[in-house]
Amino acid sequence: MCYAHYRDVLSHFGFETANFKHSKNNMDKKRMAIIGGVILLIIIVAVLINQNKKDSTSTKQQTTATGQEQFSTPDESGVSTTTPTSTPATTGSAINLSYNQALKIYGANGYRIQFSECHGIPGQLSIRQGVKFMLDNRDNKAHTIKVKSRSFRLPAYGFAVISATETGTYNITCDGGGATELNVEA
Repeated sequence: MCYAHYRDVLSHFGFETANFKHSKNNMDKKRMAIIGGVILLIIIVAVLINQNKKDSTSTKQQTTATGQEQFSTPDESGVSTTTPTSTPATTGSAINLSYNQALKIYGANGYRIQFSECHGIPGQLSIRQGVKFMLDNRDNKAHTIKVKSRSFRLPAYGFAVISATETGTYNITCDGGGATELNVEA
């Protein structure tokens, strides 16, 4: 059928040709709006999936860095360190903490030194001899934290749990610069 035949049929039923064209344009606009909405929805879903993958990767990296089995062993300097290991500890007290677990324990009782841009917060921490505390790197790059004669390479957003076995006042440095002070009391 040709356009003229459609026009004749429509005019027979009381429709004008302009209305037919207008109706067709409205259908095209609606179809385009639906297609645009579907494309927008696909883009939103893709962005959300990509964001979820990034969050999942970040969580896995953090768990890998901090969720290993750890144990505490004193060295000649009198500082006990929590060292990651893949085998069960034969000496010292075995602990296995995620970052959130360590934060609940050591953040809640105030035994946490947080490093942000190599600044130790708080500026001074006083603890009793043998008490464990947390060194917490909140930067997106690794830092070397030094307590007395012991060095700890903390990965980005990593942490270590250590304890001091000798009384005294220790400077804690971050990448060689002064960061905070630790006072260990009997």
